[in-house]
Amino acid sequence: MARKTLDELLLGRSLPNEPQEGASPAEARRRLWPLLAGAVLIFGVVGALLYLIYDLRAATRQLRAELNETNRDMEVVLKRLDDADTRYANLKAQLEVTAEHIGITEKELQRARALAAEIKREQEQRVAALQAELARKAEAAQLSALQEEHARRIGAITGEITTVKGDVSATRQEVERAKQEIGSIQLKLSEYGTLIARNREELQELRRRGEREYFEFDITKKSGWQQVADIRIRLTKTDVKKQKFNIALYVGDRQVERKDNLINTPIQFRAERGTSPYELVVNEVKPDRIIGYLAVPKDRAAALRPTITR
Repeated sequence: MARKTLDELLLGRSLPNEPQEGASPAEARRRLWPLLAGAVLIFGVVGALLYLIYDLRAATRQLRAELNETNRDMEVVLKRLDDADTRYANLKAQLEVTAEHIGITEKELQRARALAAEIKREQEQRVAALQAELARKAEAAQLSALQEEHARRIGAITGEITTVKGDVSATRQEVERAKQEIGSIQLKLSEYGTLIARNREELQELRRRGEREYFEFDITKKSGWQQVADIRIRLTKTDVKKQKFNIALYVGDRQVERKDNLINTPIQFRAERGTSPYELVVNEVKPDRIIGYLAVPKDRAAALRPTITR
């Protein structure tokens, strides 16, 4: 069987293998136009398919990038929620411990009051018994002895009452001190659920509690990078009127910038992943100068170089 030619497929009829003798150029051109039109149509379809494939791949890549970015945003949101839950749990635990301490102190005060009332009743009963005994005794010698015994017993009871009053007074003072301490804790709690110091006296109180190690600093803009504990700090800008400042931190091999920070507001960061956060607090903002402290977790402070001093 003879093989079909392109002319047969496009024109739907067979053409002779050899051009007829005496065929005119016009007839040859008429045969060529359908071939060219078919070729152009095929190229157009192939080009359109290639463009659609390219556009589909570009849209797929963009969709994957948006999906990855959405996943990263969700991870950040979940991490923040975990941190918020941790801070809430710590704050709740501190409040429960304080409330338990106040409850114990009030119970001690009530017990002291009950003891004082019982001693008073015993004193009244003893006085009544001594008076009855004196009434029954008529002789002077016995009366004198009874009076001395009465005075001795009264002195002993008075001493016991004085001791109870001192215990009650000490208990009241402890209750008042505990209430003042609770009020102070509420005033100095940061947004992270930690205690912050706004002056040197409060910093000494935090040191007395021993929850963290505290390193004080006094940094000027001209001094450049300053070593504080195991990090470096550089002051870049101060705004005395608004009490704001900008700083740069070198934590390990990472440089971090913090801008528009307020005084007495903690700046938290982590030296390593999975460790407790550091906390930097500035108490004073002066022209091109800041004064404050760095709070370091106990486990990190134990690993610092022995030459570092607070």
